Amino acid sequence: MKIQPLIDRLLYLIVDLINPFLTAPLQYQNTLKQKENDLIKKFSIVFPIIYIVIWTNALLFNDSLKTNKDIWFQKRLEQIIIFGIVLIVGFFLRKKPTLLKYMLIGLGYVVSFGLANFMTLGYPFRSQWLSYFTAPLFALVIRSPAIAALHLGASLLLTRSTWIQFHEPRFVLTEYEFTLLFIGLIGLGRKLWVQKTTAELELKTHQAKLIAQKQEMYEQFATFVPPVLFQRANHISNSGQSVTEAMNEILRLRKSHVTTLYSDLRNYSEKIEDLDIAHQVLIPQTTIMIDQIENNYGIAKLIGDALFAYYWLDDPEEGFLRALRDAWIQAYSEFNRAKKENRSFDRYFTLSFGEVLVGNVSTLKHKETNIMGKSPNIAARIDSLTKDPKIQKWIEFRPHVLLSTASKDLLQTFSSQFTIETYDLHQNDIKMKSYEDERFVHLMTLDGHNFHLLSQLLNMNQLPVIESKKEGALWLEN
Repeated sequence: MKIQPLIDRLLYLIVDLINPFLTAPLQYQNTLKQKENDLIKKFSIVFPIIYIVIWTNALLFNDSLKTNKDIWFQKRLEQIIIFGIVLIVGFFLRKKPTLLKYMLIGLGYVVSFGLANFMTLGYPFRSQWLSYFTAPLFALVIRSPAIAALHLGASLLLTRSTWIQFHEPRFVLTEYEFTLLFIGLIGLGRKLWVQKTTAELELKTHQAKLIAQKQEMYEQFATFVPPVLFQRANHISNSGQSVTEAMNEILRLRKSHVTTLYSDLRNYSEKIEDLDIAHQVLIPQTTIMIDQIENNYGIAKLIGDALFAYYWLDDPEEGFLRALRDAWIQAYSEFNRAKKENRSFDRYFTLSFGEVLVGNVSTLKHKETNIMGKSPNIAARIDSLTKDPKIQKWIEFRPHVLLSTASKDLLQTFSSQFTIETYDLHQNDIKMKSYEDERFVHLMTLDGHNFHLLSQLLNMNQLPVIESKKEGALWLEN
């Protein structure tokens, strides 16, 4: 039989008898003490009032046999004065629980001597009910039943010269035992209160931890969903529909006019296996582009080493203007980066516009929104055509955004004053794969004239503008 568990259990019981608060988990002890302080605030007012009322009535009781009447009168009057002082002091100290606690503990020691006298003066019935009534208060303010029992025993020994005149030691011992029973019941109640409160705190802590974990999971899973779709789902869900209904509504396959932004992230294919290149160059650059697109209500994806984004809004024209703004900023940034690195401008940004199928094109177990149709394919084809030497010669050495015919036509509905150049593929014996009827590729130069027109459009439609100093357009005006 192992001795250590028995020793540990014995020590636990001793500590529990001395102070049940010490057996509670350490992280909850401050909270338990705070709750106890809240109770003390009530005790400091309520208990003295109750005791004053009882002792005032007791003072008016007639002792038919007149036994120790003068002594009883004196003791009762002393108790009334003591509790009156406690009531007054407690009122002024009600916002200082630590001082209140010390005051009540002091009261407990004073009461123990009064309790000893109540147990020993006069007839048994009178001594019993007064001592039994006082015992709970004594046990409450002392906190520890063991200390209360020891202190009451010491009080009885110190008052022996008084009670030995009226009672046999056996009577006093019996009264002491019954009073200890009341003190023990109060101690048990305190212990149960500590256990109940600890259990409640543990439950709240567990629930808070679960809520925090769910919130963390919610936030992490939210990063897998484009912000614009997440906002729509929240909006639909807040209107009374379930989350599942909201997601199904958003991902429902439908026809819609969408603007596509496409860019092949070239010069990384051969180096992509190099982690340093990925962490130092590719990830920072794509992070900036994707964050910018998603902050502007776009849906961005990396497909291999290509950036594919689309703007699916209730107002397709607003989506086009947002896409044009993002393409402008990214094209300028890439051109400026190439200029600093003393290399050619070989990453292009293409916009296309048209009606597509948009929504969930995957399974119900793996929901994913995407677009299918002519428009995104043409954007990818135009980017692929930029590898042709003839088109490279046309677009090199100047920042620009490439446009499909449909997106150029839409832009000119906003203003016919935009400077747009057109390249005839058929005249240069170039064919667009799978879309031979697409004859033209259009180029919008990033110059001061186009910048002012685009800024006016964005301002008129209350859309985010291109910040000249921050996102680089001032030099275009020179």
